[in-house]
Amino acid sequence: MKLKFFLIFGIVYLVLCLSGVYGLKVTNGTSLLKANILEDVASISVQGVIFFGNLTKGFESDDVRVNISNTGTSNVQVTPLLNGTDAIFSNTYFARRTTDNYVKIGSWSMNISRDSQFGGRNDDYCYAMLNLTGYTGTINNNMINHNANVIFWVMAV
Repeated sequence: MKLKFFLIFGIVYLVLCLSGVYGLKVTNGTSLLKANILEDVASISVQGVIFFGNLTKGFESDDVRVNISNTGTSNVQVTPLLNGTDAIFSNTYFARRTTDNYVKIGSWSMNISRDSQFGGRNDDYCYAMLNLTGYTGTINNNMINHNANVIFWVMAV
């Protein structure tokens, strides 16, 4: 019986010694944590052309959808501004949705949240309309492909 006890005790002791539990040597590992931490970026992407179609004094265009994407890393406020002066396109109006009230260019803005994934884009849209119902200027000739630039001013919010 004693022999059996010593035999079992010896096997357990040998297993513990070979497995490293008895006289355990500890070696720690290290890793270097690294990341590129970038500043917030406020940027958008907008469609290249907003075409109102054929129009004359005393009428307004159909609602035209304008696609805008937040491509930055911060929430943004977007304000369309006419680049320079233009008697026709100064009568451009914007609204978030067609059921909202239209507001004159330069006085309207919308917020677009950032995408939840880094490097992603959050797509949104608004509507624009060219309203010449109150236009008092003179149109002597057809103005085919009349155009002006609109700047979509972006600000982080």
